[in-house]
Amino acid sequence: MNWDEQVALVTGASSGIGLEMARQLADAGAQVFASARREQRLVQLAAEFPAGRITPLVADLAEARGW
Repeated sequence: MNWDEQVALVTGASSGIGLEMARQLADAGAQVFASARREQRLVQLAAEFPAGRITPLVADLAEARGW
């Protein structure tokens, strides 16, 4: 599937399946909003791609105040 000009929100993007999903979507051309609690890991992920391809969103979606 061609993900050019598509937008994706990936939760749990700092590790495991979420991390790999964010990478795969970005490689496929999507603009990825990567959400997780661990800011440093999200920043590292974003640094793997051209500027603006992955946007880190630090959030704890398990708690309403973490949004």
